[in-house]
Amino acid sequence: ALPATETPEKNRNSVRVTLDSVTVGDSCLWMLLKVSGSYLPGKTYTFAETDLDGVPVKQIDGLGIQMKGSIKYSKDGCRVREDGTLELLIQYQTMPGSTSLLEGGDMELHLKDLLADRELVCQGNWDIAFTLAPVEVPEVVTVDDFMLSSVANDKKARMLLSYSGSCRNARGCIQESVKKQQSAALRALYPWAQLC
Repeated sequence: ALPATETPEKNRNSVRVTLDSVTVGDSCLWMLLKVSGSYLPGKTYTFAETDLDGVPVKQIDGLGIQMKGSIKYSKDGCRVREDGTLELLIQYQTMPGSTSLLEGGDMELHLKDLLADRELVCQGNWDIAFTLAPVEVPEVVTVDDFMLSSVANDKKARMLLSYSGSCRNARGCIQESVKKQQSAALRALYPWAQLC
C-alpha cells in the first residue's frame, strides 16, 4: 500500500489514506483506497475533489485543448470494514481516442475533503504518487468450434456452440458465442443458467 503525502490538515484530523491496489485496463483504471478511522456503514463516502495526474489526455485538434477522462464513485464501491476503516473503489475512465492506460507511467492521485452523503467528514488534502508498469496485451485467440459441458437435472448435457471470431480469452469467446446463440431451445435446456 502506498501512503499519501501528509498535509497539515491531514495530521490535525489524523486520517491516513493509502492506495491499496490498482487494476488497469485499456481505458479504465480502478484504484482501491483505504481510509483510517471509524466510519458508519450504509453511507456513501466520496472525496469532494478528486484528480489524477499523469493519465493520457485527448488533444482537440485546432483548439489547443487537452481533455482528461472522468473519475467515478459508486455506492457499491464503498465498504466499511469490521474494524471501522473505510475502503473506496474509484474508477478512472479515459476520453475516447486517448492513449491506452496499458502503456503505464507515473501518476499522482489528488484527494480533497472526505464526505459522507455529501456532508463534510474530514477536511484535508491527500496526494498519492504511484507508477504503473506497462501491461502486455494478451494474444488474441481465434476459436472456430468448441464443446460446452454442463450438468442439468443430474444429467450431463453436451452442446456444440459454434463460434467464429476473435477474443482475448476463453471466457470472452464463450460469452460471445452464447450471446449469438441464445435460442429458446438453449434456455429450455438450461433454465437455471443466467446467460451473459
